[in-house]
Amino acid sequence: MSSLSGNGINVNIRLKLLIDKNSNKVLCGEAGKDFVDFLFGLLQFPLGCIVGLLQENKALVSVAFSNILQSVQNLEDSFFPSPTVKQSLLEPGVDSSQLDFHLLFPKFKPLYHSSQYFGSPSQNPTKGYIKEDNAKYMVMDSLNITPWSDISLLTLINKFNIREFSSVEEKNVVVNFNKSLELLKASLESETVLTDVFLREE
Repeated sequence: MSSLSGNGINVNIRLKLLIDKNSNKVLCGEAGKDFVDFLFGLLQFPLGCIVGLLQENKALVSVAFSNILQSVQNLEDSFFPSPTVKQSLLEPGVDSSQLDFHLLFPKFKPLYHSSQYFGSPSQNPTKGYIKEDNAKYMVMDSLNITPWSDISLLTLINKFNIREFSSVEEKNVVVNFNKSLELLKASLESETVLTDVFLREE
């Protein structure tokens, strides 16, 4: 379940993690529509937005991408066809028809005339990317996402050679703006995203 404040910024998404206590690794997460929508929504953010957002919040970014962004910032306006071109590179717009619910969206400049690329509200009457229902999803540590099923869970437990269910514990976590930044960063550089974000700090 998620909560959204009136200004659209305070969004908290709840996620249940299943953890192998012996290895201190996340086996998978049990998620609802809100968390899956968050992950799918990352695919629509322009790369320039991602780099700028991570830098703004003092997260380490690839040196090469940082250099590209810094180059745009340092070049005088006279090198660009117009100042708005430079500004569009530094603050790329994001279509708001689908992203206005997103944890990271308040940090981005809305772009209201790009529905031909993202889908108009009339085509997507429900916010997000998957249907409004009570379905649960299995989110792997690597962020592979499948519909939840007990059979899949048993298969996963066997895959990790877990002999006793007592070694598996549940942990409820909250994904807020700061955690969403960590998830974004980890998704670009790791295959153990959930473990890195929610367990490594411990």
